[in-house]
Amino acid sequence: QAAHNAVHLFAYQEADSHLTKGMELLAHLNDTQERKQYELVLQNALGAIAIATHGRPSSAVEHAYAQARELWSSGGRE
Repeated sequence: QAAHNAVHLFAYQEADSHLTKGMELLAHLNDTQERKQYELVLQNALGAIAIATHGRPSSAVEHAYAQARELWSSGGRE
């Protein structure tokens, strides 16, 4: 069971790393609706990973979903 949990945790950490890198790359793009849409997708995925790894009441979850709400409010949705 411990090995199974470790494999899942590593997968979440790797996904988090890729999503974080994606956020870093988006920061170099102009502030367009298309960029906001991509960022919204990434923030939602980061929030889901944070829930899986840290649980709902974590600051990582709160931050990811706060950013997603802000993007949604500013028109980052289709």
